[in-house]
Amino acid sequence: MRTLNILNFQKQPEGSEIIYLGGDDIEDGVRSCAPGEWCFFKANDRDLIGFVNPFSSEKNNIVVFNDKEKDPRKLIERNISNAIKYRAKFSSYTGCSRLIYGEADLLPGLICDEYENVIVLQINRAGLDQHREFIRGCISKRSQKKVVIFDSAKERAKEGLPDFQLDELPEEVKILDSGISYSLNKKQFQKNGYYYDHRENRLKLESFLEKLNESPTKGLDLFCYLGSWGFHALRANVEHMTFVDQANMQENIVNTAEINKVNGSRFEFIRDDVFKCLDKFIASNKRFDLIISDPPAFAKSFKSKKSALQGYDKLNLKLLSIADDCAYIVVASCTKYVDLKELDQSFKKSAKKASKKVRLLDIGTQGYDHPISSLDSRNNYIKYLLYFSENV
Repeated sequence: MRTLNILNFQKQPEGSEIIYLGGDDIEDGVRSCAPGEWCFFKANDRDLIGFVNPFSSEKNNIVVFNDKEKDPRKLIERNISNAIKYRAKFSSYTGCSRLIYGEADLLPGLICDEYENVIVLQINRAGLDQHREFIRGCISKRSQKKVVIFDSAKERAKEGLPDFQLDELPEEVKILDSGISYSLNKKQFQKNGYYYDHRENRLKLESFLEKLNESPTKGLDLFCYLGSWGFHALRANVEHMTFVDQANMQENIVNTAEINKVNGSRFEFIRDDVFKCLDKFIASNKRFDLIISDPPAFAKSFKSKKSALQGYDKLNLKLLSIADDCAYIVVASCTKYVDLKELDQSFKKSAKKASKKVRLLDIGTQGYDHPISSLDSRNNYIKYLLYFSENV
């Protein structure tokens, strides 16, 4: 492996386990590197290891590990092993969890989710893509389950990586989360399949609902996908849930209800654009006393933050417009460029416009299988806010 010299190493955050650099941070030689090429890096009196991708669209296209290991495969295998051992500490995560969470597990660009009948990998960084079959093998020897690579073409395009034939998924991906079993048809499989990141928040909501003297009667799960929020609410004795998603999730939700012995009279599924559906509810004066909103990310970059906040303002106003007097509203977000305080401010501003009095009852962040090093971490993106709303 060639050796590259790092300039201004002292500018890196103290204690950083992974260091992201750009071409200007390296003395020379970056442009001649192959995509994902592993190199040695000299930083003052230290010798480190990392990889370079001169064709990446990311500003910081050089990844350096603040680590003594000098063999890429040994480093990868050790970090995979450590990630899996960490998840094994949580008994409720055994068999179904996010096994590897990219940078948080010192494996940037590698996402791995485990289900009951399959393990799904996504590789989005050139340096790890150089070792894709080795990575699959490292995980396979630690599990009896089939390991499939199901890359994201969109994410790989940022790295200038080629598209490979996706591995074949099972016809039905089986998931067990907090005692609820889900069946996901491979045709509706999104990203890595199931969203474990709000696991603890769904349990928090369920526990809260169970403590109420009177359970909500009309619940609404927006952007529902597999209906995870709604099924937790149903298990907490909410009388009826309406699931809404623009994707055709009817069959998946019906199958999940049957598996968990939920009576079909207790739920309905509406396939529609959520914003249009909310407008219809407003026009027909339909009201709910439990509303759960967990939309996809409203911003993919910091430049889009302003429009994302405007999107939340618009959505929150619609939520409050269909809230019955004395309603509970969950505002969930996976937009990492909008923080918890900004999300709360958006909701409070909308409440004022809607002439509603609101109280913030609970907050939450991502589950233990989506660890973060600090509140400033770029991996800190999940927000959960639970409000009580009443008419003024």
